[in-house]
Amino acid sequence: TEKMEEEKILSRIPLEFRQSAKLRALTCLAVLFHGFPTEDNGHVHESFSCSMRTGESHHFDPKLFRQAVLSFQSDVEVPSEEVLKEYVLKILLPHCLRLTIYGNGPSTRDARGSRGEYETALGISVHPEHSKPRQSPIPDPLLPPQHHSIEAVCHASAILRRVKLLKACQYISRGDGISPNQVEAIARTKEVCDLKGLPVWWCPWLHDTALVVEAATKGLFSVFGVRDEHATFAPAPIEAFLRQSFATGRSALPSSNDTQANRMDMWIKKESEKFPELQEIERRLSLFCDAVTAKAANGPDRYINLPMFDHG
Repeated sequence: TEKMEEEKILSRIPLEFRQSAKLRALTCLAVLFHGFPTEDNGHVHESFSCSMRTGESHHFDPKLFRQAVLSFQSDVEVPSEEVLKEYVLKILLPHCLRLTIYGNGPSTRDARGSRGEYETALGISVHPEHSKPRQSPIPDPLLPPQHHSIEAVCHASAILRRVKLLKACQYISRGDGISPNQVEAIARTKEVCDLKGLPVWWCPWLHDTALVVEAATKGLFSVFGVRDEHATFAPAPIEAFLRQSFATGRSALPSSNDTQANRMDMWIKKESEKFPELQEIERRLSLFCDAVTAKAANGPDRYINLPMFDHG
């Protein structure tokens, strides 16, 4: 019966993915880094235009996702957007859900957490790390659960969360469920203004909004590939923002001589080059999307900020 069930699952997987482990791996990595779009024709509200990297307001969609898969390795034959969408939504995400709930055990009776023989930094595995054959470090629907490492289980949880997080970013940036003015008002609340671990220049109503728009249009962590030329996050605009905030106007720090002014210039330049790590960006997006959707969204558009155990 178990073998028949496995064969039934395999028969639903598109042929292109059954024949190429590399394609399955690249698609999984693309979802892990970018999320996956659940809508095809969304756009950023015009009030958020100043936060966009380019004039392109179209949301990250299956076509852009396909380009993202190709960007990892261009010599792989990537199927159409429709086939990719079918594989991710109907095969990969359900597989990730199974791994997240049951772990890497072959059955619920042997699921992760039912025995404590093999404790790891990320959780409890039902078998030693690494067994033979070596376990997969990422979710692979063609492999049974017991051939997945505990890291694959954590990646499965992250994939589910990031697909939901991208959906929340696109919901917020559309501006139809909650207005841009409401988004800015929430960004100024005490809950969102906790900036622990972020650079001194981080301003929630500027940088959180720009981060959400960038994620909604180019994929969750696309900012890392374009930071140097980003209209909001490049060192030059951040340096200008720091200078305006700390070197001029009412909030200027005291400066008594040229030496102090030179130190200020050095400090501004040093701070403008700082940028959060990927996990910090994800936690920030998660906090912000939770706060915004809590005020306006219900059902599938609501995002809840849960502990990210895979962050360690």
